[in-house]
Amino acid sequence: MTKTVAKMKKLNLTILAIIALIFGSFAYAADPEDLQKLMDTNNCMSCDLRGVDLKGATLWDAYLKNADLRGADLSNANLSNAILIDADFRTAILKNTILSNVIYCRTKMPWGEENNDC
Repeated sequence: MTKTVAKMKKLNLTILAIIALIFGSFAYAADPEDLQKLMDTNNCMSCDLRGVDLKGATLWDAYLKNADLRGADLSNANLSNAILIDADFRTAILKNTILSNVIYCRTKMPWGEENNDC
């Protein structure tokens, strides 16, 4: 019985290692030029901002159309008065993010799609 348990543990570790290798390759990867465009202009159309660190960012009046922010960390960021059209925030971290007076149109948020202002 002891050999069987040891073999099962080894098999489980092998399976976990394979899963980690497969899913590790799907990590978020933003386009650095898109991030720079957002920081320089406060506008980003069709930007790849997946997984970016925007903690504490000031993005007042930002215009984000077709922007992909899945996995981005926007903790303590300020998006007051932002215009979000067809943007994807589904897995973004929005802890203490200020979303006052945001215009949402077909925007995918962690809690569902927002269409308040289409």
